[in-house]
Amino acid sequence: YKNSTSWIVNKLSLAISGGNYANVQLENFVQSLAKHENLVFFKAYGKTDNSSTYYEINYDKNLEKVYRSYHEDNYLKNIEDKISLFKEKLKNKDTDHVKTKFLINRLHDAKSEYQSSKRLVSKVDKKYLKLLEYESVFFDYENGLLLLPLNTSNINGGVVKFIFDISNIQNIKNETMRNVALESFVILLFSIVVLWIVSYKIIKPLNDLTKTISKDFHSIDTDKIPHTKIKNEIGVLAKSFKVLLLEMNNYIQRLEHLSKNDPLTGLYNRRAFDEIFAKTFKKTKATYVALLYLDIDNFKPYNDHYGHNLGDVTLQSVSKSINDSLHRKNDYAFRLGGEEFAVLLNTNTQDEAMQIAQRIRKNVQDLKIEHIHNKPTNIITISIGVCITPYKEDLKLMDLLNKADEALYQSKQKGRNRVTLYSSMIHI
Repeated sequence: YKNSTSWIVNKLSLAISGGNYANVQLENFVQSLAKHENLVFFKAYGKTDNSSTYYEINYDKNLEKVYRSYHEDNYLKNIEDKISLFKEKLKNKDTDHVKTKFLINRLHDAKSEYQSSKRLVSKVDKKYLKLLEYESVFFDYENGLLLLPLNTSNINGGVVKFIFDISNIQNIKNETMRNVALESFVILLFSIVVLWIVSYKIIKPLNDLTKTISKDFHSIDTDKIPHTKIKNEIGVLAKSFKVLLLEMNNYIQRLEHLSKNDPLTGLYNRRAFDEIFAKTFKKTKATYVALLYLDIDNFKPYNDHYGHNLGDVTLQSVSKSINDSLHRKNDYAFRLGGEEFAVLLNTNTQDEAMQIAQRIRKNVQDLKIEHIHNKPTNIITISIGVCITPYKEDLKLMDLLNKADEALYQSKQKGRNRVTLYSSMIHI
C-alpha cells in the first residue's frame, strides 16, 4: 500500500507546500484516486512552506470528492466583507469594473466552495473519524479497514492518513489461519514420528536452513543458501526456497520499475523526478542545470470536447514527442500529473537548453493534433517555462520547479505555445 500511494503523497506534498487546493481537486486527479481499488478515504494536512498556513484536505471515495476540510474561524466573514468592499468600489466610476466583478465572482466561488466543504465534512463516515485518531499504522478488523499514515515531503512537513478497505485480507487471514492450523497439526504429527528416527545429519541441515530463512530476504545471497545439493527432502526444500527467493527478487525489481514510471505515458513519474535529480545530477556536475516545466495548452476544454479516451491518446502522443526530442544520455522527461510535464537537462550552455525547449515545443506543434478550442492554431500546443542555473552542491529541486512554474505562467499569460526563460522572462 505504501508503494501504491507514493504518487498521491508526492502530489499532496506539492499542494501542501504551496497551499494549492485547486490542483488536487481537478477531475483527473479524483478519477485517478477512484481507480485505486482499496483506497476509500484520506486526510492530508500540514503547513505551507512560505507562510506556514495550516492546510487540510479530505478525499472520500463514496462521495467521489476531494474537498477542503479546514477553514479559519473568520474565513466566511472575511469573504463576505471583501464582497461588500468590492461592491462599494463598483459605485466609483474610476474603478476597473471588469476586474472588480471578476474578483467578486471569485469570492462567490470561494463562498460556495466553503459551504460545500462544510456539507461534505458532515457526511464523513463515523468509523473513519475514530480511525483517524491513531498516529501509526492500525488495523480495524471489525470494519475491515487499515489506517496507514505517511509523512509528506514539503519543507514544513505534513501527514497523509490513508484508509484502505482490507475486508478481503480478513478473509485471506481466516483462510490462512485455518490452513496454518491444519499444516501445523500435520507437521506436529510428522515431527513426533521423525524425532524417533532422525539423526544429527537431518537436524543440523534443518537448523542451518532455518537460520538462513529467518534472515531479512534482502540480505540473503541465493548462491549461499545451504544444502541445495543434498539429494533428499531437505535438499528439495532448500532448492524450492532458492527458486522462491529468486522469483521474489525479480518481482520486486518489476514493482520498482512500475513505481517509477507513469503507466499511461511510460515517462518517469514524480517519484523518479526526485530520485533522478538527487542522484544523477550530483554525479554529472554539469556546468548548468535546466528545468523545463511543460503544460498542454487548454487541455481541459480538449477533454470536455473530445472525451477522456482521446485525451489519454493525446497525452501519450505528446509524451512520446517530448521524449523523442531528447537525444542525450542525461536528459530526462517526466509526467508530473494530468497534462503537466517536466524535463531535466544538464548542459554546458544556456543556449543549448533553450534550443532543446524550442525543439520540444515545435515537435508537439508539428503533431498537428486537432484542438478547436485552442485558438488561434486550432491544434494541440504546449507552453514551456524554463529555469537555467549554474550547478551547485546545495541546488534544490523545488526552487527550480517554482521558478520554472513562474516562467510557465508567463508563457500562458502571453498567449501560450511559447517558451519563457525565468531569468529575464524573454519570450522566444
